[in-house]
Formats: sequence, C-alpha cells, structure tokens
Amino acid sequence: MLTPGSTYIEEFPATPESVRRARAGVAEFALASGAAGPCLDAIRLAASEAITNAVVHAYRGPGGTVNVSASCLPDEFWLLISDDGDGLRPGGDGRGLGLGLAAA
Repeated sequence: MLTPGSTYIEEFPATPESVRRARAGVAEFALASGAAGPCLDAIRLAASEAITNAVVHAYRGPGGTVNVSASCLPDEFWLLISDDGDGLRPGGDGRGLGLGLAAA
C-alpha cells in the first residue's frame, strides 16, 4: 500500500497504443493506493476516456504527448490527464462546426 501523498507521473506518445499502457499504469497505481472493486473500475474508465480524448482530439497530425498524473490522499484519488495540443476545433465540409453545434 502506498503512503498518502504518493504520486504517479508519466508521459506517453499521443497514439492509440498508449491508451492501454497509460490506463494500465494508472490502474496499477490506484490498486497500490488501495482502490478496489467499483472504485478501481471507475478510475480505469475515467483514465481510458480522458486519455482517448487527448489522443483523438489534441493534435492535428502525428506527434504530441499525453501527460498522466495521479495522486492518492486519504479517501481521495486525483487523476489529471493533459496535453499540449490544439484541442477540439471546427472541421469538416458540413454546415455545422463538426462538434454538434450548427452554424448560424
């Protein structure tokens, strides 16, 4: 069991293959922090969704990184997924913005 205040930090390339690796790293840290059952499942899901969003939406082309940081505190687990990409942006040839928003 990790001590409260322990932190996991890792950087991954923004590629589909990194989603599984990053999720596994977060899950291993969460398990060592004392997470189990539905709580551990929720952490895995949150990590997977956030990392996937960064991989899919952050960068226009190849390259880029996804930063993963997790910390355990008494009765708390903090997870931060970040990137330096451009983020969501309008695109496509349709009348809308491509994000479920219609153009005026």
